[in-house]
Amino acid sequence: MRELARNPIVRTRIALLLCLLLLPLAGCLRVEVSRTNDPGPAFALARREAMRFQGRKGPARELGAVIWSADEKQLIRARVPMWLVRQFDRGHDGATGDGGEAGAGWDERLAGRLSVRDLDRAGLGLLFELEEEQGERVLVWLQ
Repeated sequence: MRELARNPIVRTRIALLLCLLLLPLAGCLRVEVSRTNDPGPAFALARREAMRFQGRKGPARELGAVIWSADEKQLIRARVPMWLVRQFDRGHDGATGDGGEAGAGWDERLAGRLSVRDLDRAGLGLLFELEEEQGERVLVWLQ
């Protein structure tokens, strides 16, 4: 097997096969990472986008998020199709963990408490917007 892996033709074929297998996922995730001192405009735009869907009926097709790290001045914008979100749901019922640990970040407090079932029940539009004392900001919506 090692001899096959050393063969450049075999390596090229393996790489092409992996590309073909992963190609359907290439357009699924939209993630943009940038640096900024002022995340306000990005959050305002995301909030307007979320409000366009607020109260609308129908299943969510996409989860959107904007996250800003004050320490790193890093802004992350992401959109993930719900079918992919469902793939990562491990069947949490939202009842595990106490979520209130002092000093825990927003992601640690939500871990194990939010399931895809919760997202489906929430409906379209703004899910939550958080601003931490340390300056971290998070906005999540369904559309």
